[in-house]
Amino acid sequence: MSTNTNSKSFSDARKSFITNLNALLTQFNYTATTFSMRLNQSAMSGGSTKNVALAEDIAAWLNGTKVPSLYAFYKVCQFFNVSGDAMLSSGPIQVTTITGKSFAKQTAASPKVTATITNKTKGTTSMATTNKKTTNNTNAKMRELIKTRTTSTEYNLNLAYRILNSDMQLKDIASKVGVSTRSLRDYAYYGTSVDADVAKQLASVLKTNTTSLGLKLNKETMRYESVK
Repeated sequence: MSTNTNSKSFSDARKSFITNLNALLTQFNYTATTFSMRLNQSAMSGGSTKNVALAEDIAAWLNGTKVPSLYAFYKVCQFFNVSGDAMLSSGPIQVTTITGKSFAKQTAASPKVTATITNKTKGTTSMATTNKKTTNNTNAKMRELIKTRTTSTEYNLNLAYRILNSDMQLKDIASKVGVSTRSLRDYAYYGTSVDADVAKQLASVLKTNTTSLGLKLNKETMRYESVK
């Protein structure tokens, strides 16, 4: 990544960064919150041990009250697979692919797995062993199925199971819940946390409860997180 700092003033460079970042977020339908989550996830998957930026940081970059650190700027360029020069250029910026994890498409033809994800059956030792084997086989099938929808291993198995076995397509579930399909994919296939209200609406739409969706309330953030 190279940046020709002699070509323009800092003020002009900052304005170009704001314009270009806005354009990229719009192109990929990111909000400050969802982009923060994906940017941090991408950095962590690449071996980083710290977050790149919070949603508040990104919002501040966009309104010009704050500039990104060199590390954050580098990570943003790396995420969108653009050079520093391009990110600070005055011309229109557009990319066709990003280095962040790809999204998979949910279709009405998604195969169904008609078995429960969790084993809560109590009984004799032999019955428990049989149920455990059935559950393990089901989980293995679900993981293989989910791999066709995502490049991540940080998915929420229970939530993905509920979505794939629903009579509704992903976009219809998202519409009823009031979130974007991208956010819903993040919750199910990338293990991101869920706003408390969204988690409850998801449970209602899928006719279950947050526990069955594999979600647990984090009382510090008041968001539901995937149970690992």
